[in-house]
Amino acid sequence: YKYHINYIQAWWQILQGAIQTVGVPGSTFRPQNSNQMQDQEAAQVGKEIIDYQRTVVDFRDLMLGIYRFFATDGICLGYTRYVTDPVKYGVSVVKRDIKEPQVTREAGYQCFQPGCGAMTPSGQTMRDEMTGTIMCPHCEQPLHAENFMEPQIEDVVVGQEEEKVDNGREITDLYGALETFLPWWANDLDHSQYCKIETEVTKEEVIATFKEKEVAVLNQESGDWRTASQARKYARSPMNAGVVGGDDFITYSRWWFRPQCFYGILDKTKRDKLIQKFPKGIFFQLTGGDAPVFLDAHEETMEARLTLMRPLKGDGMYTPSLLQNGVPIQLSANDAWNMALEGMLFAGFAQGLIDSDVFKGQGIADTRVQPGTWKEIKLPAGKKLSESWGQMQSQDVSQSVQNFLGMIQPMAEILLGTERVLQGGPITNVRTASGQAQARSQALQRQAPAYAAVKTGLAKIQEKMVNEFLQNRTAETYFEVVTDSGDFAQRKIQLNPERGRVVAY
Repeated sequence: YKYHINYIQAWWQILQGAIQTVGVPGSTFRPQNSNQMQDQEAAQVGKEIIDYQRTVVDFRDLMLGIYRFFATDGICLGYTRYVTDPVKYGVSVVKRDIKEPQVTREAGYQCFQPGCGAMTPSGQTMRDEMTGTIMCPHCEQPLHAENFMEPQIEDVVVGQEEEKVDNGREITDLYGALETFLPWWANDLDHSQYCKIETEVTKEEVIATFKEKEVAVLNQESGDWRTASQARKYARSPMNAGVVGGDDFITYSRWWFRPQCFYGILDKTKRDKLIQKFPKGIFFQLTGGDAPVFLDAHEETMEARLTLMRPLKGDGMYTPSLLQNGVPIQLSANDAWNMALEGMLFAGFAQGLIDSDVFKGQGIADTRVQPGTWKEIKLPAGKKLSESWGQMQSQDVSQSVQNFLGMIQPMAEILLGTERVLQGGPITNVRTASGQAQARSQALQRQAPAYAAVKTGLAKIQEKMVNEFLQNRTAETYFEVVTDSGDFAQRKIQLNPERGRVVAY
């Protein structure tokens, strides 16, 4: 037999059910720099921005997505950025100031004498009749060449015009061990020199975003037979269907390099140019495996967009997942379960032995047992029927198999924290509702480290959402919320021209 019971899926359902009972955690925002007024104002509006995000982003689904990667991969990377899409999110009409350069201060002489400091336009200064020296008309002190100031020209608002702007959203995608490539020796994102997110996408999706690269992308070979690429395709294919549409996809890579990565370039001239152009780090994109096509690049730090989350602490980057200890139990249960099935079929009716002079084996094999039928036999002289056949002794299922099948649940509770009280059923030895609630709270203590990592990760994602909102949105954003009475109420987020940044907890 090759029948398997998917215990790991049941354990995952228990874990996600437990994490949902505590609800979606919120965040508190503070200024990134408490001495800057724009950061203080950004922190004040941060709560309003997240209230808006809750109307367009399913934070519960995002939280469960993080917890799913915690359970299966042991690592989850969140990638948050602002994406414009007029088809999905529409277009807004905003008013832009029309500015023109104008002379805001004529050329003239600036008096540097203490208590004066007057600015006198050219042609309006005094002149000493005896020496011909130019003098300040206010304090009558001499003016020199260093007192002369060129005309000051500044952009002045002369009107307003309407402009159509594509709307966008703050998007967060989650990636696990199959898509995330980080240095295995680093303990956290701060100590990672680089990061890569690698996925499979259709060529049309790449061309729609990078239209100028259409010819190069179309000429790429679709088939990428590297192990990681094939693993991602199999993970997304229906069960037992193989790689569905594998030839229609190409590998799409997004890279982040810190400045220290440039020191791996031996050509000092090229290295210095990169350091000068990207002093904080570089983000670039490629498509294809063995012969990639370069798409674009710009300056960006990893911390600006990426959030690294892991459920358990450990040495190195790829720490254990929550369900890692369940894999040997699952594999052993597969064998034990199939041994029990085979024992039920084959050991339930033991093998028989017959005397070939009394019974013909093929005749018995071809006979179906039915009530009320007779089978004629002829016993040789001196033989009894009871002496002409026998049956081998057998046991239905071995005791060790039975014992193991009974140990699966207790082992899962110890190793994975999937306590019985978290399965949703009544607790037989607890009669009161408060007692059952207390028992479940005690069982949830096993999930405290992973839940704390989820809370911290969600706060960092919301921090990046707020900062992306502050940097990319228009001055006014309207949205609707449901009040306590169940009615809809419209709210407005007003952003100042000088937009700061926040930190979330």
